[in-house]
Order: sequence, then C-alpha cells, then structure tokens
Amino acid sequence: LVGSTPSCFDDPRTDLKCEDALAWFIDRFSDETGIDSSDDDADDNDEEDTDEEDGTDEYSLPFDIIIMDALDPQDNIEFADALYSNNVFLDSLYEALTDDGVFVLQLGESPGGSDVAEELNEKNRHQIMSMVEDAGFQSMHIYEESHCGFGYPWSFLVACKSEACRFLWYLNEAEKSLDIQY
Repeated sequence: LVGSTPSCFDDPRTDLKCEDALAWFIDRFSDETGIDSSDDDADDNDEEDTDEEDGTDEYSLPFDIIIMDALDPQDNIEFADALYSNNVFLDSLYEALTDDGVFVLQLGESPGGSDVAEELNEKNRHQIMSMVEDAGFQSMHIYEESHCGFGYPWSFLVACKSEACRFLWYLNEAEKSLDIQY
C-alpha cells in the first residue's frame, strides 16, 4: 500500500505488547475472573498503560477488529483447550470490540469432503463456533484460504457484533470500491 511501512511493526501506529492475551483481555474487559492475574510483570505493564492525569487505562478503549491467531484449535493441547473453551475470555473479547467490531480466529485445517460431521470430530471447530455464537455475535462467516503456506486449505471464522457486517461481507467488488472511495 502506498505510504505504508515495509513492516507493520515499523508503523508508528503499532503498539506491540508481548503479554498473556488471555489475562490482558480478561483484566480489562471482563467483570468476571477466569484466571489468576497476580503476575508481578503484568502489574508493571499495567502501570505503563495508565494515564497519569485521570488514572484511566488507555488500552480499555474498544477495538474495531481482533485477530486471534493462537494455537491450532484442532490440536488437543491443554492450553489450546483452555484458550478455545474459556467463556470468560471469549466474553471479554466480545466486550473489547466496538458495536460494529469484527473478531477473526483461525479454525485450523479446512474439512474435506470425506471428513465426519463437525459435531462428531475431535477438532473443536463446532464447539468454538457455538461459543462464539453464544457470546452474542450476530453474523458469522467461514473463510477458507488455500494459499497461506500450509499443506492444506485453512479455515478462519469471521464473527461480527452487528448485522451491518453481514451486509458489508456480501458486497461485490464494485460495491466495495464505491464504499471505500465515497
């Protein structure tokens, strides 16, 4: 893109945080406590994030989009299971989005024609999609990408907080161009 930096990490708008995202979102956007967030490092980082004038957390403002590219949900690893089955975390992600916010997460390898039904397999996809719907997302779309460098096509879930996103999702190329330019 014209005017962009060669790397998003070099963009002055980037504020990269290398923290526990589970704790970060729950601490800022959840009324419940689903984890132990008494880590000393997390407390130090919170002080840096607080505005000295009014004591507010600059990172408590909602996001337009959250992209979660964590562990593969089909891998039955203890942390992946905790990450993808934590209602408190998912609810905090929902609350962290603007009213028209979008949540994107990977669902792992796309199913093939001979795979068993989603509800019957061990890949967690059905459970994740049900939890996202239960969190309150109004529109969900599956996006399959076969050019992302994996051996097989990969699936992503695009979940929208509002119905307006559904309309935007189905715009054709000409309508998108007009929407961007005007």
